[in-house]
Amino acid sequence: MDWSFRENWDEYAWSKEIRKDELRIAGYFQTLKDCLDLPGEEDMIFKHLMSQPELVPTGVKDPLRTLKWEMKEMEDEREEDASAEGCITILSPDVMQVERMSVEWNLLAVSEIGISRKVLAVTCAFGKLLSRMYNFEEVIEEPENTALRRSLLKQMLADIDNLESLLHGFNKYIYKKAAGDFVEFFYPLATIREDIINILNEIN
Repeated sequence: MDWSFRENWDEYAWSKEIRKDELRIAGYFQTLKDCLDLPGEEDMIFKHLMSQPELVPTGVKDPLRTLKWEMKEMEDEREEDASAEGCITILSPDVMQVERMSVEWNLLAVSEIGISRKVLAVTCAFGKLLSRMYNFEEVIEEPENTALRRSLLKQMLADIDNLESLLHGFNKYIYKKAAGDFVEFFYPLATIREDIINILNEIN
C-alpha cells in the first residue's frame, strides 16, 4: 500500500487521522456483535464502516481494500510483536509500568470496587494509553515520521490527563490499597508524563 501522500502531513492532520482510526475501531466492534457468525461477516462489517464518510481513511482510492489491508497488517504486527518480545525501546520502561498498573487496576476493580461503567472506563483508558505507546514504538525514527511521532506523544499526554481524572474518582480505594503491597498510580503517571515531555522536547 502506497502511503507516500502522508509524508507531508503535519501534526494536525495526523491527530485527525488517529481520531478517525479510533472511531473505526470502535465502529468495528460495535458492528461485530450484529454480524457475528453470519456468512461473510468481515465483508459486511467493512462495507458498513466504509459507508460512513467520517470513517473513511483520508486520501485512499479504495477504502474497502485499504481497511482489509490494515486489518491484515494488524494481525501481522501482533505476530511480529510476539516474536520480538524483549526488544528494548525508548519507552519500554514506561510501557512496562503502565502494563503493571493496568493489571493492578483490574485486580483492584475485581477485589474491592466491583464492575461498573466508570470502572470499565478506567480499564479502557489504560488500554488506549498503552495502544498509543505501542504505536509510537512501532514508528521508525526518521525525519518523515517526525509529525506522526509528535502527534502520538501529545495524544499520550492527553490520555494520561484523562486517566488521572478518571482514577481520582476512586481515591478512597487507591489510597487504601497503596498503604500495602500495591502499585500506586499517580506518581508513576507523573513520571511517565515527564518522560514523554522530555522525548517531545528532544524531537522538537
